[in-house]
Amino acid sequence: MSTPLVGISVCMLLTNDVVRDARVLKEARSLASAGARVIVIGTGRALDPALFAEPFETELVAPQEPSRHPVWPVRVWRNLAGERAFDRRLEAAAVAIGADIVHANDLDTLLPGARAARRTGAALVYDAHEISTEGGNYNWWRKPLMERRERRLMRRAAAAITVNPFIAREFVTRYGVDEPEVVYNGSTRCVSEAQPVHGPVRLFFQGKFYADRNLEQLVQAMTFLRGKATLTFQGWSGIEQRLHELVDELDLTDTVKFISPCAPADVVTSAAEYDVGIINHRPVSLNHRFSSPNKLFDYLSGGLAIVASDLPVFDLVLRDTGAGITFEPSSAEETARVLEELVDDPQRISEMKRNAVASCGRYAWATQARILLGVYERVAAHVRARRG
Repeated sequence: MSTPLVGISVCMLLTNDVVRDARVLKEARSLASAGARVIVIGTGRALDPALFAEPFETELVAPQEPSRHPVWPVRVWRNLAGERAFDRRLEAAAVAIGADIVHANDLDTLLPGARAARRTGAALVYDAHEISTEGGNYNWWRKPLMERRERRLMRRAAAAITVNPFIAREFVTRYGVDEPEVVYNGSTRCVSEAQPVHGPVRLFFQGKFYADRNLEQLVQAMTFLRGKATLTFQGWSGIEQRLHELVDELDLTDTVKFISPCAPADVVTSAAEYDVGIINHRPVSLNHRFSSPNKLFDYLSGGLAIVASDLPVFDLVLRDTGAGITFEPSSAEETARVLEELVDDPQRISEMKRNAVASCGRYAWATQARILLGVYERVAAHVRARRG
């Protein structure tokens, strides 16, 4: 195995507990496999035991506890002070490691990552998983401040990567930076053969139950598909309770099922048991419009036909692979019409499933990791040159 990053240390920063961040896990493993010493600094109070077996090291910093003060100006001030304190903790942890490269995941780690890199002389890599300022993360007065921060610090970075070409081009247009390299959220494995289409056809949704994913509408659509198809949800959080209630209200307990979420490494195996993967997102912001969620590539890797909202990344990938269709999820009736048309044509589903298997390698993590390592080899060359 090639180890071009031997002698290079990498500190990755993120604001979650690491264990369910599929992209960071894949990146950290790939960098470690290439010979780098990788330390991931996440957020939390106790490491998940699953991280002990990873080929990288993990540390956690204490999270920011949001203020619940009843007076709005006081609450805002305390939250801003807490955010600054958290940034300082993250920066201090990165400085203590003293890595050659600091890898900042998303805008909320970019400032502490850039400061740590400047203090230690490290190179900065910025990994934008989304357009953070367009996703509702920042209110009207913070958004322009965070955009200025992102513009300024992206220009200082030795390299930038992102998750699809639409976000990459948006950064070029907004900030006048060099176009970031695209590293898709590809899956770590591809099934060798798609399963035959089941009867009834098995529809599948995998991921968090966010309100903007049209999941209530999807449940309502299943009232038109009784006997022809079943729908299985595998996920957690968000509006989960409301979905259970809606299934009961519509007497769909024999048609709509819920199963427990699985570890990131098992999502493809779990998805492969189904026929059609559904991504029913509603583009409530530019960030949503340009999203490229893990489930798109997990469905592809599991050999599923895919039905997705008519959004740029979904259209690009499904046109390229022939693994699915896009539609406008304007109502439960329209969603049901599109799904029923597909469910009534198992031969078409079978063809899409075969296309998914055949094209998986183009988007699989093995392919994406080579792009990531290419970026890192260039940055590492500059690091070594500075060492003399």
